[in-house]
Amino acid sequence: MSRFMIDLPVNQPEEFVRFVSQDFFAKEGFELSRYKQETVWRKGMGLLTCPQFMKVEYRGGVVHLEAWMSQFALPGIYLGEMGVTGAWGWAVKQTLKSRVDTLIGLLSQQAPTPQAAATVPEAPASAAGQAPAVSAPAAQQPIPVAVHDPRGKATASLVLGIVGLLAWLSPMLGTVIGVIGIVMGTMGRKSTARGRATAGLVLSILTVVASAGNFILSVYLMFSGIFW
Repeated sequence: MSRFMIDLPVNQPEEFVRFVSQDFFAKEGFELSRYKQETVWRKGMGLLTCPQFMKVEYRGGVVHLEAWMSQFALPGIYLGEMGVTGAWGWAVKQTLKSRVDTLIGLLSQQAPTPQAAATVPEAPASAAGQAPAVSAPAAQQPIPVAVHDPRGKATASLVLGIVGLLAWLSPMLGTVIGVIGIVMGTMGRKSTARGRATAGLVLSILTVVASAGNFILSVYLMFSGIFW
């Protein structure tokens, strides 16, 4: 299936669109890159999972958003493009679709206008999901808007880290859980639940280390029994 495309009438300053989208992509681990003569946001190099792409353009109060994934052929080899819907690769597409829905929600928020911002107090730096995105004139307060807050990934990392306290007894299972927990924890540290994500990250790293140690010990004991 072809790329997902949508035009969003946001009627907000370009600075608003740039701030919200760049903040979102940074927290989700996307990097700005070139793809077939296009400037896009890309996540993943394609060695183990399908690379994800998103493209944001702003013209005359309308945001044009595109999202797609490389179509899997063989490990590390991808042919063509596919969108975020359809039965083929449904589970993987859902991850990108969830990101698309989140970004659409952030861009569609009703941010205060510069005139209204004069009566709106500045959001404190520690406020959950709040950050000054667009600066009003010097006589006015900065305009607070909602930004991406991946608290769910912080929670997921902590849960996986706790599960890993037992999962390391099975090296393969422990490694998988630990790696996912590390990825979630890394992204979760960019949220307001940084402490939770850090705890999950540490536990997930310990899970991977313990799983690797368990595997090495199992191999050693196996060969020791053969040769001795």
